[in-house]
Amino acid sequence: MSVAGFTHHHGPWTVADVLALPEDRSVRYELLGESLVMSPAPGLRHQRASYRLHVALDAAAQAAEAPVEVLEAVNVTLPSGLVVPDIVVADAGATAEDAVSIDADAVQLIVELVSPGNKTMAGIARQ
Repeated sequence: MSVAGFTHHHGPWTVADVLALPEDRSVRYELLGESLVMSPAPGLRHQRASYRLHVALDAAAQAAEAPVEVLEAVNVTLPSGLVVPDIVVADAGATAEDAVSIDADAVQLIVELVSPGNKTMAGIARQ
């Protein structure tokens, strides 16, 4: 979806607005406060690192018989918006249904790999 597709949206963005956007694998949509943030899809190097870390975390969780699920690039609903971390470790019960997002209360760990495409946003999120 191009930026032009957003010209019909008026007022602050909500989590429901963002979740209603059509799926677009070339961009990630996040909501920080009431502002829609779009970032390019991660590159191959980033995806390789994310996958390998996902595999290691999943193996550790299974070995420990931890009641969690390790997921990549899922929507996490926060009190102040919506983010799409690279990796999420969430309570297994919270992922039992086929929902479009996970509530932050069910998240045990979030991993965000910093790459050129999200370096600026990572700095803003830490503030």
